[in-house]
Amino acid sequence: MAADLARSKDRVAIRRKAALRKIGKKRGKEQSAKAKGQLQFPFRGLARAALWDSVVLSGFGFIQEELEAERTGLCGERYRHQADRQAVRGGHVRSFVVLGGRRVEIQRPRARGSNGRELSLPSWQAWSTRDPLDERAFEQMVVGVSTRRYARSLEPLPEEIAVRGISKSAVSERFVIGTERRLADRHRG
Repeated sequence: MAADLARSKDRVAIRRKAALRKIGKKRGKEQSAKAKGQLQFPFRGLARAALWDSVVLSGFGFIQEELEAERTGLCGERYRHQADRQAVRGGHVRSFVVLGGRRVEIQRPRARGSNGRELSLPSWQAWSTRDPLDERAFEQMVVGVSTRRYARSLEPLPEEIAVRGISKSAVSERFVIGTERRLADRHRG
C-alpha cells in the first residue's frame, strides 16, 4: 500500500513538472513577443462583434432591397412615365420586424393601387404574419429567465437599430399569450 502511494505521488510530481514546463514555454514566448515591442490583439472578441454587426446590418439591407424590388415590380421604375401604371409609390412607413427576440424598426416602402387603396408587398406579408416573439418569450420563461432579465438574455444589436418589445410587461404579455395558445392546442388535440 505504501509503495502504491509513493508511485502515485511520483506520478503527480512528474505531471506537475511537465505542466510547469509547458507554462514556462508559453510565458517565454509571450515575454519574447513583448520584448520585441509586439502587443497582443484581442482579435477573437472584436471579430465576433464585427461579424454579428455586419450580419445584422446586411440582413436589414437585404430586407430593404427586397421590399423596394417588390414595390418596383408593382409600380415600375422610379421617375419613369408609364401609361398603363397600375400602382404608385406611397413613400415609407415606420414598421417593425422580429429579430433575435425583439422588434426592430425599419422603414417599409408603400405602394397604392390606381384606386387609392394600399397594396401589400408579398415579402412583407410573409414576414409580418409570423410572430416568433411569443415562442421566444415562452421558451425564455420556461428555462427560468425572468421578465426583468429578458433583455439581457438577448444577443446585442448595433446601437443604431431602434428596438421595441423587450420591456417586462411586453414579455409577460407574450408569455401569457404563448401559454394560452399551448393550452388551447392541448385541449383540441
